[in-house]
Amino acid sequence: MRKILYATTAIAAAAAMPQAAQAANIMDSVTCSQVGSGTFFCDQANATVGAGDEFLVGNGTNFIGVDFGTGTLELTALRGFSLGGTVLEFTNLTNQFNSFSFIGSSVNDFDAGDITLVNGVLTLDFIDTDASAGDSVQLAVGSVPEPATWAFMILGFGAIGGAMRRQKNAARKANVKVSYA
Repeated sequence: MRKILYATTAIAAAAAMPQAAQAANIMDSVTCSQVGSGTFFCDQANATVGAGDEFLVGNGTNFIGVDFGTGTLELTALRGFSLGGTVLEFTNLTNQFNSFSFIGSSVNDFDAGDITLVNGVLTLDFIDTDASAGDSVQLAVGSVPEPATWAFMILGFGAIGGAMRRQKNAARKANVKVSYA
């Protein structure tokens, strides 16, 4: 009976806690803005991360597709372009970006030095770069863990500690000494 009670309590606790988030999860709210002197702009200011491109960047014609995945960001050239003074900023309103790593780029003159992260705002500097259709930039982005992440971790440590203690007590009880008089 006790085992059923413990199992039911653990399942109820796990169900009551919200799911932990990663960077740019599905349903996160992300913003895009052009802060340079270029003529390319984001097609919308805010988007909810989901399937496909969240933002399209261009000057009336779409030139770049911006796609957030779980922990990733990929910008893909939809057609050839020269970006001039375009600088794009991205902010994750749901889970603030706190780290990034440059995976790669096939865009001419764009590398890790063109990316900055300050106060949760990810900035991509495309000044004087050009690309052909299909060229892309890939980043891995990280965010600050939610409180639910910490709660699940602490709950897990507690469960492991409880299991170890129970196993230790069971081993002590199993050491039964039989003596004959």
